[in-house]
Amino acid sequence: MRRFSIRELELRFPRWLIILLTSTFVFFQSATQTGFIPSTIGVLQDSFNLTSSETGSLVSGYDFASMLLAAPIGYLCVPLAPRFLGIGMAVMAISIITFTFANLLPVGPDSSGGAYAVLMLSQILFGFGSSPLYVIVPVYYAANMGRSFLSLALGLFYATAAFGPAVGFILGGLAVSMWKWWAAMLLLGFSAFVFSFFLFLCPLDFHRPGEVILGDDDVEMENTRREEDDDSDTGSQVALEDALDDFGSSAVGSGGSIADRIVKKRPGRKSETSVEYQKPRFVVCLTSNAWNAVMVTLREPTFMVNNLAIATQTFVVSSLTTFFPLFLSMTFNLDEGLAAIFMGITVVPGAAGGIILGGYIMKRLDASMSQHIKMTYITTFMAGVFSFIFYLENHIVFLVLLAPMMALVFISSVSCNTIAMRVVPPVHRGIAVGIQSITFRLLGSVPGPLIMGGLFDAACIEWDGACLLYDIPRLRLTWLIFCVVCCMITGILFSLQEITWGRRTRREKELRARVTQHSARTGDEL
Repeated sequence: MRRFSIRELELRFPRWLIILLTSTFVFFQSATQTGFIPSTIGVLQDSFNLTSSETGSLVSGYDFASMLLAAPIGYLCVPLAPRFLGIGMAVMAISIITFTFANLLPVGPDSSGGAYAVLMLSQILFGFGSSPLYVIVPVYYAANMGRSFLSLALGLFYATAAFGPAVGFILGGLAVSMWKWWAAMLLLGFSAFVFSFFLFLCPLDFHRPGEVILGDDDVEMENTRREEDDDSDTGSQVALEDALDDFGSSAVGSGGSIADRIVKKRPGRKSETSVEYQKPRFVVCLTSNAWNAVMVTLREPTFMVNNLAIATQTFVVSSLTTFFPLFLSMTFNLDEGLAAIFMGITVVPGAAGGIILGGYIMKRLDASMSQHIKMTYITTFMAGVFSFIFYLENHIVFLVLLAPMMALVFISSVSCNTIAMRVVPPVHRGIAVGIQSITFRLLGSVPGPLIMGGLFDAACIEWDGACLLYDIPRLRLTWLIFCVVCCMITGILFSLQEITWGRRTRREKELRARVTQHSARTGDEL
């Protein structure tokens, strides 16, 4: 019987299974954190005498814990992506089970602190476990998939992230109305723990030979430039190389092909060059290499503008989704369980459909950077137009219009991620995604639920441990202003990408012209 090498086994491992297992991780994470827990906010407040600010802090505690590990994981763990994903999923599963322990503690006017401590500890552990998810998976995909297939794979991954809350909201609504909330949490926790073992066994490298991955076009351009310059005058060539390297490491933030490729001459062949893709290494110390990777990434203007835009978008999305079931329940006089079920069958599928549609459109167009950038800010401004729905008094009309609004918010998710991956060199993508994760959590998902919880408490007009009655007109106006302002800021930031990317493109064209002129002059002299 023939024995297969490890590389042959990796190539035989089905891609769809890798996408399925990584999507399973994001499904359990989003179903629990973005769906189930928000659907039980009201029950948690009533059961443990918590305020909206305290329940908001639980969600923020998760994001804060995840933020702490984002950069180290992005820098160190990408080469061992499936191993860290499997371990992270197992830790997340344990944290979900831990969340149910709060139900075992005595609760009273003076004894709710213990339950809150258990819930917060669980959320922090949840953040640690899920921290590899959004940092590692996009880079893992980008290093192993062709560019056209990458858009579809990312679309499916992020669509699962949006579909998970639908299941979480429905499960939470049923648990609140018919079952016990902690029983459903145990089901989620044990199921996630089982799948973590299969994710751990995924191959480290499943890139098919000959397939062009993101960044390979830059490799070809680098080879061409080196071949043209190979026979040039040594002194002027060195000067030009220095100028090119300076440009690649500062003006473009090493987002081109110069700073992230190793060029080697083939023995005995003067004019032929080969470029090897330099993958990140698992290193022990985070000293000069890590600092250099961070600074190179931070000097890329398009990446930073994209980063801030995603942070503001995350700020409004995390704020709203955390308290959506409570908002529906209070403003439309609905049962909390029914409000969560409505969320699951209308709003979240709208978001998932938007992500799938966005990924499909970009794949069909084989979209350029300019098209990705236009997608981000046009759809954001369109979503802002729908903010008027928060003043509607019919919950059916509200939900019907909320679905396309969420679709417009999330339709640009694949484009946002693709922009961030294209503007930084492949060797720095892990740290770039880590920085992005820190930024959107520090400025978005950490303060968002805290601020929205404070706004809910400010609108409360009758207290008895937890809030009993809200000022509904004030809540509606608050949400309307909140959405309009955040969508405007996000759209403006996304539109600034046109300026930063345009400047970079013009400078790259000037650089290519200089290389061509230099080669022509050298050829005439010879």
